[in-house]
Amino acid sequence: WAGSDRVRRLPSGWKKIRARVLERDPICELCGVRPSSHCDHIKAKTDDHRESQLQGVCAECHGRKSSAEGN
Repeated sequence: WAGSDRVRRLPSGWKKIRARVLERDPICELCGVRPSSHCDHIKAKTDDHRESQLQGVCAECHGRKSSAEGN
């Protein structure tokens, strides 16, 4: 997120949304092994913050996915 304006674009209730997603998806939705620690947009580069468009993922998978998406 360094150098990104994405933080500014998050909705006012982002912390609560993120907490609900991580509670819903305690295990990484990508690898199915490690605990989720990141809230990931299923569709990359979007401002759609509906919970149905978010998933809990582990740090390793989030880094890999973000890198592959050019984030």
